[in-house]
Amino acid sequence: MIKKARPSDFIKCFEILELAMSDFTDIIFNETSKEKKLEIFEKFFKTKNNRLSHENIMIYENENSEICGAICAYEGRDSDFLDMVFNQRLKELKAKNLIKKECDDDEFYIDSVAVLPEFRGRGYFKAMVNETINKARDLGFKKVSLITQTPEIYTKFGFKFDKNDEFYGEIYQKMILEL
Repeated sequence: MIKKARPSDFIKCFEILELAMSDFTDIIFNETSKEKKLEIFEKFFKTKNNRLSHENIMIYENENSEICGAICAYEGRDSDFLDMVFNQRLKELKAKNLIKKECDDDEFYIDSVAVLPEFRGRGYFKAMVNETINKARDLGFKKVSLITQTPEIYTKFGFKFDKNDEFYGEIYQKMILEL
C-alpha cells in the first residue's frame, strides 16, 4: 500500500532514499558518515517546506506493515521555494554545496525513488512511479520529469530523454514523460 510518509518514518526513509541519492547527500551534506547524514536527513525530513520533508515523500508499505520503498516527488513550481528553505538550512550546517534546480516549474518532479534490495522484483517501484504519475495527472500537470544515470528504467514508463545536465561533477540525463 502506498501512503504519505509520517515524520516517524525518517530512519527507514533515509535507509531507502539513500540508495538513490547517497552521492548527492555526500556532496550536499558535506558528510560521508551514515550516522551524521541520518542526523541531517532527520532534521529535513521532520521539517515542513523543503524537498526532503515527509510532506513530499510517499512510502510503500507491504502487508506486514514493513516500509519497502520510498519516493520523493513534488511540484516543479514549488522547487525554488523548497530549495530556498533547504539551502538556508544547508548554509546553517556550513555545507559547501547548495542545491541546483533540477526541474522546470511546469513539471511534476520525481526527486528520488528506491526499494530496499530484499523487496525488489515485487512491483513496488513500478507502483510508486505509477502512483506519482497519476498524482501529477490529477494535479493537472502535463509533464513529469526526473534526472537519472539509469534512463532504461524509466523508458519503460514512457519517459523520454530531454537533455544531459551536470550535477556536482556527474552527468545525468533529464527524462520527461508527457501526460
